[in-house]
Amino acid sequence: SAQNRAVTAEDFKTLVLSMPAKFGGVKRCAVIQDVDSNLRNINIYIVSQATDGILEATNTVLKENIKTWLNTKRMINDSVDILDAKVVNLGVRFSAIANNNENKTVVFDRIQRRMNEYFAEKLDIGESFSITELYSLINATPGIVDATFVQVFQQTGPGYATTKFNVNNNMTPDGRMIIAPKNVVFEVRYPQRDIKGTIT
Repeated sequence: SAQNRAVTAEDFKTLVLSMPAKFGGVKRCAVIQDVDSNLRNINIYIVSQATDGILEATNTVLKENIKTWLNTKRMINDSVDILDAKVVNLGVRFSAIANNNENKTVVFDRIQRRMNEYFAEKLDIGESFSITELYSLINATPGIVDATFVQVFQQTGPGYATTKFNVNNNMTPDGRMIIAPKNVVFEVRYPQRDIKGTIT
């Protein structure tokens, strides 16, 4: 690892994300190791970002560049597969109570801006989606008394990823988190239209 060799899963991730720019680059990367007695199979899940900011599948040329790059760094008994992470697009519905003296439209716009900033930073592959953080974000918005309801659901149809995913089946029993499989990355693709709320 200290000699720029890929030994651990974290080494592989670091090498993929720090690959020289002339070879291209990906937005997010996750490494899953299957350790076998004779052969270590390394599955590397990647996802790229389009110029408009949305996540997209990585093209074949870039995948080949990553494989070539890693072939100079990996251990001789490692087998490396470069795979597409599955994008799951999510939407948010919420309701909140505003202070009596607040303009409800203005308060909603504040929440919308805060959520736009929050979702501008893409989640990692395999990173869970925190519903608790959305409650906290709404409650911390000036003019809000209390966030009363937050629902997260999958967005599908034209313009969205086609991955099949059941939000309820992957939610923790307390309803605080949506667990991501190791090869899935969550994305609120168009916050301006994928986030809907009611202020009372």
